[in-house]
Amino acid sequence: MAAAAAAAAVVMAWAVWIVVLPSRLAAGVPSQGLATAAALTYQAGRFVCHQAPGRSFQSGGWHWPVCGRCAGLYAGAAAGALVAVVLLIRRRGAPQTLPPRGLRLGLLAASAPTAITWVVEQAGLWPVAMTARWGSALPLGAAVSALLIWVVAGGEVADTKRAPGVH
Repeated sequence: MAAAAAAAAVVMAWAVWIVVLPSRLAAGVPSQGLATAAALTYQAGRFVCHQAPGRSFQSGGWHWPVCGRCAGLYAGAAAGALVAVVLLIRRRGAPQTLPPRGLRLGLLAASAPTAITWVVEQAGLWPVAMTARWGSALPLGAAVSALLIWVVAGGEVADTKRAPGVH
């Protein structure tokens, strides 16, 4: 349970940090420590995100280290991690085995809003507002994060493969 709580804390800290950092940078000349942390944060964001300023929220004239959609994934991940830890605490840290079909359907449902907005945008059907990108990514971030926290806590996915002759 401690590992799951620690993982959730890291996920939540990252989600808060990507929002707070631009505001801190906008507040004035950053200290050497903050400048280094900012450089590392924006570099880390670059690994997974295009960081296009026109698709990123801004705070005080500084664009966030990730785009609106990625920010939604991280915000959803923070919420999912928090919910997962609370549920694990209520169950006294004993995760159950998940059925693979339900898990797949849940992840598919959570990814649908992100996929739809991405396809609509890529097809040029209509422009998708940044807040819509952000909001559509929340369920996917929450679902994946909750699943990962649950696995870190020792949860398993039921094995659908059976030995020959076993029904």
